[in-house]
Amino acid sequence: MSRKRRSKANESRSGTAYHPRDPGIAALFPDTNVAAGTAITEDSALSFSAIFAGIRFVADTMAGLTAEIYRKREDGGRDHLPSHPLDEVLNCEMNPEMTSVVGREAVEVQKYLHGYGYAEIVRNGIGRAVELWPIETPRVTPFREQGTGVLKFRVAPLYPEQRDVVLDDSQMFRIPLLTTDGITSKGLIQRAKQSIGVAIQAET
Repeated sequence: MSRKRRSKANESRSGTAYHPRDPGIAALFPDTNVAAGTAITEDSALSFSAIFAGIRFVADTMAGLTAEIYRKREDGGRDHLPSHPLDEVLNCEMNPEMTSVVGREAVEVQKYLHGYGYAEIVRNGIGRAVELWPIETPRVTPFREQGTGVLKFRVAPLYPEQRDVVLDDSQMFRIPLLTTDGITSKGLIQRAKQSIGVAIQAET
């Protein structure tokens, strides 16, 4: 029996037009500040065979690894929990539409392209995580709530009739590529756009 989709960040909501961080809008205005004279976006970088092959190899490898769950003991040791409920989410079915391998690969690809991989955590009535829904990184804006400083994430809509969704830190699974503050990170394309631009020109 199929389960109802419960992802807040991906469900239909009436309201505003496209968010300025929407990946479709961002693609219309690529960063042209490249020494080689080639505008580099994530899509154009993936057209370079070496970049595509490298990211695909690493993402496939990471997604195929078994995610083991441990519980920390008071004495500093840890206990392996192979029958933990999260094992099903991380190693079998991430959500009703994705196997764990497909979902984890999606998060890994976003991580290498944009610097952070995100997935919304969906919990059941007793607060247990039962699903993970990958979210495209350009749709996510981390911010601290005014007055409290609590970390939250604003997720841009997929379609014009939808509104932004704000998720708490407890609702967001996130993996950085390389971060100095635990919140923001640059992807490989941003860090190496100069050399990528030169390589793409040489290949063409």
